[in-house]
Amino acid sequence: MSLGFSVDTLLPKARGGGQLRMGLVKLEEHEWLDPAPVSAERAESFATWPQGVPLTPEVDAPGRDLAAMLSVEGALPEAALATHEDLCLLTRREGEEVYRLIGAAVAWPSDWHPAEKIGLPVATAFRRQDAIAPSSPVYAGNLGYGPNPKLLERVRSADLVIAVGARLGEATTDGYTVPTLEHPGQTLVHIHPDPEELGRVYRTDLAMCCSMDEFAECAALWEDEAIIPFDAGAEANAEWLAWATPQPSGAKIDLGMCVAAMREALPADTMICNGAGNFAGWWHRYWRYEAYPGQLAPTCGAMGYGVPAAVAASLAGASLIVVVVDNGAYGTIRMHQEREYPGRVSATALANPDFAKLGEAYGAWSVRAETTDQFIAALEDAKGRSGIRLIHALTDLERIAASGATITALRARAKATA
Repeated sequence: MSLGFSVDTLLPKARGGGQLRMGLVKLEEHEWLDPAPVSAERAESFATWPQGVPLTPEVDAPGRDLAAMLSVEGALPEAALATHEDLCLLTRREGEEVYRLIGAAVAWPSDWHPAEKIGLPVATAFRRQDAIAPSSPVYAGNLGYGPNPKLLERVRSADLVIAVGARLGEATTDGYTVPTLEHPGQTLVHIHPDPEELGRVYRTDLAMCCSMDEFAECAALWEDEAIIPFDAGAEANAEWLAWATPQPSGAKIDLGMCVAAMREALPADTMICNGAGNFAGWWHRYWRYEAYPGQLAPTCGAMGYGVPAAVAASLAGASLIVVVVDNGAYGTIRMHQEREYPGRVSATALANPDFAKLGEAYGAWSVRAETTDQFIAALEDAKGRSGIRLIHALTDLERIAASGATITALRARAKATA
């Protein structure tokens, strides 16, 4: 079979960008045209990792040509299921020297999970919860605002911290305290694609400048025959599951139970779009970010980010259910006011419109929910409708955070320590 170019010449030039970026290796024809591929295992891999088949619009026609060449009905995804090895398609535009990946079908091997093999707890950085499948047996939850206190203690007491791709910014590190900047008695390995980020804030014991896919590929090749698995990963996962399972709070509208109802009602690949604010904490704590990308949210404290994020998702083909969480205040600022200046409320109360009627005026299907049961009923109704659907959820300001903090308790604690 002739490919029309020299593979040895092509490989140094063939590098994609973004989610299509990968390394290429030369395979002999008999290695990838296996006469009896194990289709069931590959199908399971593609079903588990749908992001393993990234496609661009220009891949359809050549993908069908490739499938026909292999006597397979369909395009690139079907061709990959019918062959033994992963496939990728490249093109070189006129006037360019570099071949670009326009599509790939990669059934990620199960041993690309070194943390699971070793038993290491894995936590995600602030608003990067979609980076790790929540079904991983070593997933320990997310760092950032309002994290599991047991997870913070694990990071503080760890002998070794490996930060893969994270900037180690203020939110992720709880104000540069977890870990501390000098982290005495603790080894910090920092892996990041930007050399300017390494060592900029934290003292780093080992800095590695590389892309995350390159690190993952190398980590998958680590010798593991002598590994004695740790039980810390399973323990941390159990702690996260307990923390991330909502219990009835007694609130008239219980956001924890509302998020649990959303998990039951909506597909696993649902994307959550939100801006800055305490309201997002209930989704950070209780939602399972199965999709990738599945968390469209800012890391810089941008209020209102959820609206443009949802517009972007809809342009990519997503249908929208809008949930307006309305506690009648700037909740995050009010929490800081009560913590620092108890009882001295200033410019945080809001006189909000009836968002259900406002949505209706713009042609959306809208409903007002003042109880958990009303929210769940509205969610079920919304599922059977098309177009923009809006649920105006009126919550109690007293319950100011998903951690369980209340205004009454914050005020009492601040006065007691004054």
